[in-house]
Amino acid sequence: MSTNSVTAMSPTAMAPAWPWPIDLNRYDRRPELAARERVALEVLDWQVRRRRGYDCDRVEWQAISRLLRPLDDAQAALRWCPDTQAHRRAVTDAVGLVLRRCLEDGTSYWA
Repeated sequence: MSTNSVTAMSPTAMAPAWPWPIDLNRYDRRPELAARERVALEVLDWQVRRRRGYDCDRVEWQAISRLLRPLDDAQAALRWCPDTQAHRRAVTDAVGLVLRRCLEDGTSYWA
């Protein structure tokens, strides 16, 4: 090996370990959707994006609280999002897409 060679360091060797800020054991991680969750997602349809008219007390939102809580907790823990209307909309749209996919697959995202 040449004396001029440089040994590449992996990025993970240079950066401190990042601790995951969420305790996954706090959540109900069943892979299947309960019947009431499936019905709630069907009724909410694209309202899962939580735009105008969002009412957290509505029975459908209560039915999917098991799915909402970890997604909301992850978004809050990451603290990456500037507090602008566009960024808030992007986050709620992303959560909405995850929930729509749960309905399409018939499983929770934990599956």
